[in-house]
Amino acid sequence: MLQLDHFAVQVSDLERSIEFYKKIGLEYRYTAFDEENHERYAFFTLPSGGSFELLQVLDEQNNPIPLQKKELVQPFCPHIAFTTSDMNETMAMIQEKGFEIVKGPMNIPDEVSWVFIKDYDNNVVEFVEWIGEKR
Repeated sequence: MLQLDHFAVQVSDLERSIEFYKKIGLEYRYTAFDEENHERYAFFTLPSGGSFELLQVLDEQNNPIPLQKKELVQPFCPHIAFTTSDMNETMAMIQEKGFEIVKGPMNIPDEVSWVFIKDYDNNVVEFVEWIGEKR
């Protein structure tokens, strides 16, 4: 049987990215340094199970390697998607915290509503509210 363990995104500044994902509402667990494999990482617990990892790649002297931002192109894959029970509340949170909207909100009447934002490294985060029975 397969079960989700975690998924990861690469970031340029681990501490700044930790704060971003805490603002979204993810539960921060810990940060670690892997000297041998030249990386720093942080883990968050996902409400639905599994974990989310931020990964910062380091050079041979364990200094951060600059990360070139990905170009944002629809359909914004890969992206991270979180379910919300109220898109209006989510949009208010996005505006209050100053997150940059990539696209949306969009909707298919009586089915689904969604919006895309991005983190500092152009990793795309989707918030989706399922309204209909299709999910």
